[in-house]
Amino acid sequence: MSILKRPRKPLSALLALCLCAACFPCPAFAAPADDFFSDAVFFGDSLTVGLADYAQKQRDAGTPCLGEAQFLAEIGYTLSDPYQPDGFEKHPLYRNRRQAPFKSLQRMEPGKVFVLLGTNDATDEVAALLDRYAALLSTLRETLPDARLIVQALPPIIAERQTESFSNAKLKEINAGLMALAHTHGADFLDLSGVVAKDGALDPALCSDAYLHLNEAAYALYAAQLSRFAAFCEAAAGPMQVTTVKRQVIISGRDLPSRKGRVLAHIPGGTALNAPSRSGAWYEVEYQAQSMYVHESALLISGSLPLTLTGNAVLHTAPDENSESAGEAAAGETLRILSGYYSPEWLLCADDGRYAYVRHALVQTQY
Repeated sequence: MSILKRPRKPLSALLALCLCAACFPCPAFAAPADDFFSDAVFFGDSLTVGLADYAQKQRDAGTPCLGEAQFLAEIGYTLSDPYQPDGFEKHPLYRNRRQAPFKSLQRMEPGKVFVLLGTNDATDEVAALLDRYAALLSTLRETLPDARLIVQALPPIIAERQTESFSNAKLKEINAGLMALAHTHGADFLDLSGVVAKDGALDPALCSDAYLHLNEAAYALYAAQLSRFAAFCEAAAGPMQVTTVKRQVIISGRDLPSRKGRVLAHIPGGTALNAPSRSGAWYEVEYQAQSMYVHESALLISGSLPLTLTGNAVLHTAPDENSESAGEAAAGETLRILSGYYSPEWLLCADDGRYAYVRHALVQTQY
C-alpha cells in the first residue's frame, strides 16, 4: 500500500499562519549554483513533487531556485512503478504523456539525476527494498551512461506516527543500505535527512501533514543545502579525479580499455587511485607508477577537495557518532574530502587508501 498520499492542497501549521513561498526564499548563494542544476532532473515521489512546487513558486516570484532543474515525479510512486508499461496512471507526466520514466529521462538528456524514491516501499523488508533500488540504479545507468546519479537519503517521519514496519530506525537502516548501493553503482550519496530532523524524527515544525510530508519551511532548508551541495561539488571538481576501487576484492588493471586487454596488475579493494582520463566505460588509472585501465563497474568515482581541520577530530568508520573510531586528526591538518558523499553533518575523507567520516563542522569550508 502506498504511504505517500499527499493531499493535493496540503495545509501546514505554518501555512495556517499565512506564511507563503516568499517567506522561505532560496538562499542568497543559490545563484552561483544555477549552472550546476541547469542539466539536473529530480526524479521521485511526492517528496519531490513538493520540492518541484516549492521551486516553481520561487521562480514565479522572480527568485532563482535550483537553476533550470527539471522534475520528474508523481505522488505515491514506488520502486516497482518505473517498470510498468507506458500509460500507467502513476507514471510522472512528461510533455503530457505518462510513459516509463526511463523514456522520459532519455528525452530530457540530464547530466545529473537526483533520485529520491523508497518511502512508499519502506514498509517492506529492507533487503527487498534495496534489491529493487539496485535494479533501478542499474537501469538508470544503462539508460543514462554519462549522467551523474545522486541517490538521496529518505527523510524521517513524525515520531508519534511510527509503526513496527515503518519507523525512523528502519529508515536509518534503509539509508545505510542506499549509501552502500550508491557506492557500488558509481553514484553519489546525498544525505539531507538531518536538515529536517529533530531528535531522530521529523521536526513537527517542518511537517505539513503530521506524518511525513514537508512544508515550505522544510523545502527552503532543503533547497539551501542543495545549493551548498552544488557549491561543494564545484569546489571538488577538477581535471584529476580520485578513483577508488570499491569492492573488497582484487581488481585487474589491463593494458587496453577492454576485458581482452592483458592484465598488468591486481589492485586490492580499497585502493585510492588517480584517473587522468577515460575511454568509454574504462578509466585509465595510475597504479605503482604504471598506467592501466580499470572498468567503471569496479570503481567509486569522486572528485576531491583538500580541507583543513579547525579543531581536533575523531574520525569514524560510518557517518554516525556511535560508529567505531577510524583514528584521529589534529587541528590544522589537511584532509582529502571526497565528493561522492555529502551531508551537512558529515564528510567522507581519504588518506593513503583508508576512508573515514569527519564532522562537517570541523573543517574549514571553501563553499
